[in-house]
Amino acid sequence: MQITKGRCESISLAQAVLPLTFCRKRLDDTRMDARHLSTLTICCVALVITAACSQSNNLLLGQVQATMGTHKVVVTDCYRTSVPSPQKSGDDYRFTPCRDADVLIHAETLSVNGQSYGHLNPSDSVLVDHGVVSVNRYQARNVPGK
Repeated sequence: MQITKGRCESISLAQAVLPLTFCRKRLDDTRMDARHLSTLTICCVALVITAACSQSNNLLLGQVQATMGTHKVVVTDCYRTSVPSPQKSGDDYRFTPCRDADVLIHAETLSVNGQSYGHLNPSDSVLVDHGVVSVNRYQARNVPGK
């Protein structure tokens, strides 16, 4: 066993040809750095999740939601870090959270991407799930000519 400057020592394991060298201080510093690094990583992941997920936007699930008048509108397959608020013009509401989802409520009539889905009752909720439109969890049918 050899001690150099009180920090490092060489130890032969099972009379091996190459001695194994340990630097106690360096190993301790490395362990400390690894603990700090993993703590820092966990904090960063938590921060990203917190920033990406809010009541109106869940980046991890690709789901955004908004209230349009008395209607809760949820759009899935929409991965955006920030979502614009619904626009109100008179009694009309328009919510375009993604390029492929344009929700319009005009005089309580629902249209998604230019296709009409009929009249909404007060407080009906709307789900646009990968292009499939549901009202109160029932799949809505396209109403031609409206």
